[in-house]
Amino acid sequence: MSHSSSPLFTDAQTKESLLGDEQLRHIQYALDESAIVAVTNPQGVITYVNDTFCAISGYERDELIGATHKVINSGYHGPTFFKELWGAIRECKVWRGEIQNRAKNGKPYWVSTTIVPKCQKELGHALETNHRPQEYTAIRFDITPLKRVEVEIQGLYNELDERVRQRTAQLASANAELETLLERLQETEHQRERYVAAITHDLRTPLIGQQRALSIVAKHQHLLPPSVQPFLHSMATSTDHTLALVQKLLDVHHLESGHVVPVLQSIRIRELIDSAFADVLPLASERNIALTNDTDPVELLAMLDPRLIRRVLVNLLGNSLALPACAKITVSARSVTNGLQLTVCDDGPGIEAERLRNLFERHWGEKTRQIGSGLGLNICKLIVDRHNGTLTVTSNTSGLHRGTRFVMTLPNQR
Repeated sequence: MSHSSSPLFTDAQTKESLLGDEQLRHIQYALDESAIVAVTNPQGVITYVNDTFCAISGYERDELIGATHKVINSGYHGPTFFKELWGAIRECKVWRGEIQNRAKNGKPYWVSTTIVPKCQKELGHALETNHRPQEYTAIRFDITPLKRVEVEIQGLYNELDERVRQRTAQLASANAELETLLERLQETEHQRERYVAAITHDLRTPLIGQQRALSIVAKHQHLLPPSVQPFLHSMATSTDHTLALVQKLLDVHHLESGHVVPVLQSIRIRELIDSAFADVLPLASERNIALTNDTDPVELLAMLDPRLIRRVLVNLLGNSLALPACAKITVSARSVTNGLQLTVCDDGPGIEAERLRNLFERHWGEKTRQIGSGLGLNICKLIVDRHNGTLTVTSNTSGLHRGTRFVMTLPNQR
């Protein structure tokens, strides 16, 4: 509760010289109309109250005159509060503060109070000057609505504070749960890595042994019965395919787990495309499919991982080469804003629109085109993602312009 006091020295003659009787009466009238006014003697007995005091407190004037302010004491303030108040005004200091009183009907109300002592000078022993109050004038203003708003604001603040406390506790609890979940996920990831490593090792070891054994047998196939020889090539092809599938599964795991980090180099894009063409040229010649490098003749450089991007190109080319009725594949590259764009187009049968949405998902993309293991396009997407790029596809299944178009966009790397 804020209150203050300050020294007061009253010189009635000086005031009378400044203000005339009419002015004083007007000031008193204005004060009575706007404020609660009470006068008490040095013992605190009420000697005067104005109409506003009676209206606010609910007491009649004759119920207040001769009584003390205990009659409107609400009990809100403790003894120390009033002890300090009386200590100040008895020393002829003005006291200011807020007080909660109680009306006759028991309803509390708040007033902003200023108590002004009227003091006189006396000549005491040893020529010391003493100041003793003759009476106290209390000027009060009703601030009950303001205090009500303060209480509401404090209530809202307390409610907000409690909500913040509860929310903080909830967030702390959620954070603890997330940390626990993260630890479990990390342990699960470690277990998955161990499982993938174990399963690929367990698959690769016997397959490699089988591959070597078939290679040895192939060297001496003339010793085998004629009825067995046709199966030898089929077994070797099946073994090679299974080993490639195991390697793709391992590649997907490494890309998804973030173990593969692109090693960026400044690469001539036309040479990179020609290198990818060299890998698929035998199959293209066998199927009489034309390969066209439509890259601008101007030297085009880009920062990328040539091993990984070459793999994407070879995979996309291999998909198109395996399609029926495909006669031409065109690869082009050009600079775009803040990056490089590589495009692989074929004139094959195209892909139905409803299947394009899931084309890059694992075990979907290549099966949609009815070839491969369903992992190649997923690996391509993961590699492009690791370069912070995008891989998109459009396709047309009819008309003169049928075919499929893959667009790989790679941002400038530093």
